[in-house]
This record gives sequence, structure tokens and C-alpha cells, in this order.
Amino acid sequence: MTIQTQTLGYPRIGKKRELKKALEAYWKGESNAETLLKAAREVETNNWKAQLNAGIDRIGVGNATLDEAADLETAGAKMIQMDEPALREGLPLKPERWNSYLS
Repeated sequence: MTIQTQTLGYPRIGKKRELKKALEAYWKGESNAETLLKAAREVETNNWKAQLNAGIDRIGVGNATLDEAADLETAGAKMIQMDEPALREGLPLKPERWNSYLS
């Protein structure tokens, strides 16, 4: 019997939160869609390579998809996604303190 490995999910924001930073810059009007999509492609490619290099047999796709963020923006949502890694890293809960943490 051969046992194979598979990732059911993989952090889509990048090792150093590259996609999150690119998305926030796009929302603030500090970058354009081309720059955002380039960052998404780079993160997704790096994620695939990391999983391949780790010997994972079956790798999920679409980890860097921006669809849900675009859907929220189109629907008029005004928010910053709070994720568990950000909270563990000490992201302040009060919005007025986010700039010092995110810059």
C-alpha cells in the first residue's frame, strides 16, 4: 500500500504576508490591479513550490484566489480581514492602532 500526502489548505497570504499587503495597497489606491495580480501569482507559485519541495503528492489549487475579496468589495464591505496569524503576531484589535502594526 502506498500512502500519499495532500494539503487541504495552505496559507494564501504568503510567507511574509505579501498578498495581504498587496491587497491592502490596492484597496487604499496605492497600487493597481496589475500589481495586485502579480503579487497573487507570485505567492501562489511560491506556495506550490514549497509544497512540491516538501514532497506533498497532491497540492490544492486556488490558494491565492482573490474572488472572495473582490466579491466583498463589490458588495460594499468595508473591512480588514482579521486572521488568526495576525492576532498571534500581535495585531491590535483597535483600528486606530493598525497602521503602526501594518507598516
